[in-house]
Amino acid sequence: MNIKAADPLKFVGRRYRTIKTGKVKVLKSIDLNGRFFGNVDYLTSEHYGRIGLKEGPFSLKKGEVIEYLQDRAEGNCFIRKNEEVIDVDWCAWMPGASGNDGKYQLLSAPVTEMWGQVENNEKRGWLLINDESVQ
Repeated sequence: MNIKAADPLKFVGRRYRTIKTGKVKVLKSIDLNGRFFGNVDYLTSEHYGRIGLKEGPFSLKKGEVIEYLQDRAEGNCFIRKNEEVIDVDWCAWMPGASGNDGKYQLLSAPVTEMWGQVENNEKRGWLLINDESVQ
């Protein structure tokens, strides 16, 4: 949609998209807690907020390499282990996080995008939000 420089935009939605998954190597076996979403390629906000999802501990074994999908708020992140997407309670391998203590090696960080759904005069569109396009 085309808009003029001074036209107001109303933000009506947001999506995070993983362009390229990262990798984390487990250096010491450890148990973590998380919420399990199953084998999904797209996680809706309704599914993310759903009550009754399987929650609890799971194990990462020494030498295992897991897919690192996305950082989330408050130190959480999404990973994929054995085809299942898990919202991990605390991801010590995230840049700047505490508690790694030699348990993980970040092989590569995920590449993600944030998109905002905007509305102007009853027209809707998507806007890529990054350091270069939105302030």
